[in-house]
Amino acid sequence: MKQYLMTKNSRSSLLNQLSLAAIATIFLTSTMAEAKSCEIEKMKLGTPELEVQVTFFSQEKSQNAPAKDDGAQVSPENSSTDKGSNTNSASNATTSPSRKALVIVPPTGRTNYIDRRYAKLFCKAGYDVYIMDQWTNDEETTTELEIHERFYGQAQKAISIVINQIPKNSYVGLIGTSVGGLHAVIAANYQERLDAVFVITAGISVAEVVVNSDQKAMVYLNSERKKNYNLKTDEEVLAAIGTAFTYEPTQLTERYKTRSLGMVIGLQDKTVPTATQKKLEEYWKPKKVINYKNDHFWTIVKAWLFTSDEILEFFEESYNSQQAKTTK
Repeated sequence: MKQYLMTKNSRSSLLNQLSLAAIATIFLTSTMAEAKSCEIEKMKLGTPELEVQVTFFSQEKSQNAPAKDDGAQVSPENSSTDKGSNTNSASNATTSPSRKALVIVPPTGRTNYIDRRYAKLFCKAGYDVYIMDQWTNDEETTTELEIHERFYGQAQKAISIVINQIPKNSYVGLIGTSVGGLHAVIAANYQERLDAVFVITAGISVAEVVVNSDQKAMVYLNSERKKNYNLKTDEEVLAAIGTAFTYEPTQLTERYKTRSLGMVIGLQDKTVPTATQKKLEEYWKPKKVINYKNDHFWTIVKAWLFTSDEILEFFEESYNSQQAKTTK
């Protein structure tokens, strides 16, 4: 029966986590009352072949709704403000949008409460915010080595569709968390129209994250591939992925050097292993780095709970710096 007994340290750890959860609940509830009312609209962008479902946040839809661009299809639906009142569709926008925009790429499990809180925080600060809720084939599952090429390639196409909704000459920021962070790291090199990228618990190489993650789906995938492809070691799996994957950030054009970069690192992360996050830090040499001595989940929670204002400040400094350059 010994294995069922909690040690003093484990009881203390559990109490600390419960206390943090309670604090988070109180804090998040209070911020709902503080934020200005942002209008929220569900939209479908893209084409039937690649449809991207987006939640769009803006302070005034009549001024900030996205315009149709580059032939992408825009289908507004279920428009509402924070208070639930109906609003006009995006296609009725008649004046200039905000000059600041932010794209949010959520973690596994799609859009969550924290993503929406980031969106409202940035909306309050004058950003048009696009949460990428889902896109065509974003949950494909197979043990094929080629799935990573399709999965990450499709994500970059989806990000491009969203960015194309943002008016030209606007400031464009990108936040990604966990797997959304991996998409954001690739985007920092792959996308042409980005001014700043901030990631939370993301690392490189993508293949190393896939092979070494403790996420159950990744552990199972690694095991099945060794059986199916007659691979003996993790190194062999890494090499096999490399032969079928062309979106590895370090193999792309180094556009990241022209962007403002920031990241949150989980120092006890096993889902996106800390070693891969530190590799990204060394590769990027980002302007802003925030460390938490926590695992994957609690790093994500603490990043919002304790440093969301710092993340906003990072983008504001980047935006102001860009504006200063353009006015010279």
